[in-house]
Amino acid sequence: MILVCLPMRMMKMIQRKTLKLFNKIAKLVEPPPDISVSKWAEDNRVLSKESSAEPGKYRVSRAPYQEESQDSINDPKVSHVIIMSSAQVGKTEILNNGIGCSIDIDPCPISVVMPTEALAKTWSKKRLTSML
Repeated sequence: MILVCLPMRMMKMIQRKTLKLFNKIAKLVEPPPDISVSKWAEDNRVLSKESSAEPGKYRVSRAPYQEESQDSINDPKVSHVIIMSSAQVGKTEILNNGIGCSIDIDPCPISVVMPTEALAKTWSKKRLTSML
């Protein structure tokens, strides 16, 4: 058996470093915050002038009909979100808010499929990149 005697200040330094390490580990394994996509968007999203006719802070009140669809994205009881609607009513913003919330709160693999390569490139360059 080896007995090591350390000075008191060294012991305190080791205790502080150990506590910091355990705090970092605890943050890594804690569950993500329970926040809806629409709440996340209101708190974090800023619409760019390139992607929006009304740039600035995202507000659910501008399109309240989108809220339920957005919040379904990260609802654990919902496995599929299907939106049947007319053109130009904010489906891309619903998608972008879901992606942004996931990236920020609970990162995971995400796959987005578009009907054509041209649409995929346009969305990626003009909408997604400006949001990120």
